[in-house]
Amino acid sequence: MALEDAPITLATTDDPTAWARALTSPHNVFQTWEYCSALQHSYAQKIHLIEIRSPTSSILCTYYERTKDGEHYDICSPYGYGGLHLSGDRSELASLSNELVKFFKKQEYVALFQMGQQVEASTPNFIRPHRSSYILDISNIEETWRRMNKNYRNEVNQFRNNSSLKFVIDKQLLKEPFKELYYQTLKRVNANSSYHFSKETLDQILDSDVSMLAGVEDSGTIEIVDLFLCKGGHAEYFLNASSVHGRAYAKPLIWNAAETLSDLSFSTLHLGGGVKENDSLSDFKRRFGSAPIQIAVWKEVIQPKTYDKLCRQYQVKDSKSQRYFPAYWG
Repeated sequence: MALEDAPITLATTDDPTAWARALTSPHNVFQTWEYCSALQHSYAQKIHLIEIRSPTSSILCTYYERTKDGEHYDICSPYGYGGLHLSGDRSELASLSNELVKFFKKQEYVALFQMGQQVEASTPNFIRPHRSSYILDISNIEETWRRMNKNYRNEVNQFRNNSSLKFVIDKQLLKEPFKELYYQTLKRVNANSSYHFSKETLDQILDSDVSMLAGVEDSGTIEIVDLFLCKGGHAEYFLNASSVHGRAYAKPLIWNAAETLSDLSFSTLHLGGGVKENDSLSDFKRRFGSAPIQIAVWKEVIQPKTYDKLCRQYQVKDSKSQRYFPAYWG
């Protein structure tokens, strides 16, 4: 089979049957229809699933369209770490990527930004490391406890010795406090718009089988709740919601949730990364005893002339040195 004849499968969140046909085995929770259809309530444009494959290799990604000027569109991974997955031979993946870019060019997209799986030795050259993220091995929770920062262990022990504090994992009890605290948190920290999920998105995620809530009750009041996503033995620390007072319980809450997930036979907990490399949030996650990984990112200018035009329109002085991609979004 010639690579230019490689089959391309496309589905949207409108059709769960087509999504299931296109994705017979999700590589992570972020590729599931349950997750993407929930996220769809917070996106103006449709979330797509696309796969191009040869007999030995495949590129799969989820994406949505976005526009800055109302006329030209680029494509981007939805929120989360699961938009992109590659498998197979490096050279064949490079050829498949060229065919996929040709397909996107026919759709008149300007640029492509995809973020997904961990960078490995076999990762093809068109993929670059994004920034560090942190994975907690919870398959042997006793060993993980020993690796955790001593001050963190002390905080967990103090939490457990405080009779006014209670660790809670009852989803029905935590759903409404989570939503209330989440929107309070967004306002308090002046969060980026990417975190402003609609009530419909949160409700659908919370009602799905892939979500777990864990919280802390202080003297009868829920002060902090974390939302985890769970699939195939792997869990994701997804969203945090807390009162000002509840922030003090962030470390004990994550640790107690990690123990709960371990008891449920989950082997890893992905804590995510920082806002930028080696910032205080990265350090916070690293001290749990987690191991750093590099998240893969695929950045591609599909239509260079239009890309340069948009950079000039939005007064980008040096598009190659910009932190953001596409640069005109900076």
